[in-house]
Amino acid sequence: MVKHKDSARYLQSFAKRARKYQLGLTTITQDVEDFLSVEEGRAILTNSSLQILLKQSTAAIDKIEEVFNLTGGEKHFLLSSGIGEGLFFAGQSHVAIKVIASDKESALLSQV
Repeated sequence: MVKHKDSARYLQSFAKRARKYQLGLTTITQDVEDFLSVEEGRAILTNSSLQILLKQSTAAIDKIEEVFNLTGGEKHFLLSSGIGEGLFFAGQSHVAIKVIASDKESALLSQV
């Protein structure tokens, strides 16, 4: 949605106004470059109170490093992380995470 100027402006405006009303906006992308390549997308990312980054490609990591102020270790971790591994950002704090599916979730996913 952020690739289209009108929807990007709408999402940015919604993200800014939502806090006033105790609302939140959840955005998900497989390519964080979608957000980093447009001003509105960068504003949405930098104004988000929580972010999760999973494994990243070498093509996008330098921009991600700049926007998220990654350390060298965090950059390496995002390039080499396994399934479900990533970094959780809350404000200025970064911590490594591993998301593990429950038995019930694993059973549901194996049916797909």
